[in-house]
Amino acid sequence: NDLQAWMAIWLITQMEVIPIPVEAFPDAGNLDYAVSLFTEAYRQNPTSGVISEVGYSSEYQALVVKYTEDANTRLSKAKQELSAAYEIKNEIITEGMSDYDKVLAINEYFRENASYDFDSAETDVDLSNLSEQFIDAHRPYGIIVNNYGVCESYSEAFVLVARVSDMEAMCEIGTLYGGGHEWNRVLVDGSWCILDITNNDVDTYVNGLFNVTDAQVAGILVPDNAAIRNFENYAANDETKEYYYVNGLSVNDLSEADELLAELLETSDCVVIRIPAGSTKEELEAVIGELVNVHEVNFREAGAKMNLLCVTK
Repeated sequence: NDLQAWMAIWLITQMEVIPIPVEAFPDAGNLDYAVSLFTEAYRQNPTSGVISEVGYSSEYQALVVKYTEDANTRLSKAKQELSAAYEIKNEIITEGMSDYDKVLAINEYFRENASYDFDSAETDVDLSNLSEQFIDAHRPYGIIVNNYGVCESYSEAFVLVARVSDMEAMCEIGTLYGGGHEWNRVLVDGSWCILDITNNDVDTYVNGLFNVTDAQVAGILVPDNAAIRNFENYAANDETKEYYYVNGLSVNDLSEADELLAELLETSDCVVIRIPAGSTKEELEAVIGELVNVHEVNFREAGAKMNLLCVTK
C-alpha cells in the first residue's frame, strides 16, 4: 500500500528517520501494523543496509532507524552490490533465456563462486559491536562482492541478480530444521517456486532445494510471514519447475524408484533422485531391497535427505 511504498523509498535511500504522519497515512495509526509493513519492505530491499534497531518518535510521527554502519559506508557498499549484480548478469544471462534457465545460471554461478561463512553464522551476537566481516556476511555484499557469506547474503545476492535480469524474486525468512534461515521465492515462467542456494551448494544432494514447492519442503523450510505478509499470493505449487523433475530424476511413486535407480547406477557410482514427500523408512528399505534382490545392485550406502534418495555403489 501507499505507506509501505513510502517507507520502501526511504529504506532504499537508507535514511535514519522515516516520517509516517497519520494525516498522510491513516494506516500509520496502528503502529504494530506499520512496523510489519516496514519489516517486509526492509526484507525485500536488500541494498537497505543492515539495521540493528527501529524505534518510533511519537513527537515527530516517524520511525527512527539505527544502522550497523555509517551512511557513507552503507551507500558505498550498496553501489558496489548493484554494480556487481549487473556484472554477473552480463556474464551469465543471455538473450532468449527462459526464467528457469536464468535461475539455474544464477544458482550455478553462486554455487561455483561463493562459500559459506561459518564464522559469521552464530546467532548470539552483540548488535552494537559487530565486525565488518559479520555485517558483510549478512547483506548481499558478502556473497556478491566477496564471494563469502551466510544464507542471508546468498538469498539477497540472488534477489539482486534476478531483478536486474528482469525476474521477480523475493527473500523469505524462517527456519530450516528448526534453525534460523533465509531463502528465496522466484517467479519461474509464470509459477512461484522456492529456491535455497545456500543448501543447493553441497556435494551430494546437489540442488535439492531448486524450484521446489511448499508441499515438497513442508516441515523442512518453515516460513515466517515477517518477510512476506500476503503469503498466499506467492504460493509455490508447480512441481514441473523443480530441478530433479526437469532432469528426469524424480518419481511420483516409490514403486518407480528402484527401476530408475538401477538404470542410473549403470553409468554412475552415486545417484540421487527426488522421492515423494513423506516417504517412510520402511518404504525406502523396500526400495533398497528391490535394488539388491531384483536388480542385483551392490551398494555401499543409501540415505534420504530433503525428500531426496542417494544411493552409492
